[in-house]
Amino acid sequence: GSNAADSSGNDNAGSLQSSTWFNPAVTMSSLDINSGGIYDATSGNLTLSGDLDTDGTFTHNNGTVIATSGTVNYNGDGAINFYDFIVDGAILFRNANATIENALTVNSGNTLQLRYTIPILGTESETGSLDNQGTISAATAGTQIGFYGASADYPAVITGKDFNWNNWIGRWSFKWVDYQNDT
Repeated sequence: GSNAADSSGNDNAGSLQSSTWFNPAVTMSSLDINSGGIYDATSGNLTLSGDLDTDGTFTHNNGTVIATSGTVNYNGDGAINFYDFIVDGAILFRNANATIENALTVNSGNTLQLRYTIPILGTESETGSLDNQGTISAATAGTQIGFYGASADYPAVITGKDFNWNNWIGRWSFKWVDYQNDT
């Protein structure tokens, strides 16, 4: 079997690379990265209109993931790393120990739901940010969720609209953040 497959079902033994030299913008309906597989993302925009399901490695190359619908699900060891991640639809982060190294943006009118996920914003030497212009909430009751900065020296900056604290009554956790909501 293959280790990575694109949304067209193309088998890519070992790795799947986007065309960063000739096409900095890539669009996929879904992306599955199997255990041991590697997806070498574009340094431009990767637009996903469906699920990102990974047991392997996602290499961000300082690019932007624009998610328009679906679920980000990570079943591997460690965490999945993004550089910029834009929520431009209804997105669920499920079991996704995600690190967003630069910026997480939830656009106006769009929703980010978290389920058993505490994304890390930033790196050990850079501040990460979250700009919420949409809705952020827990996906199910009792879910452990929240946001952490990567280090005390570089706390994450959270701006925009307040979270939907009452939706499903999740157990929220925050660490090393500067929370500056607009409301």
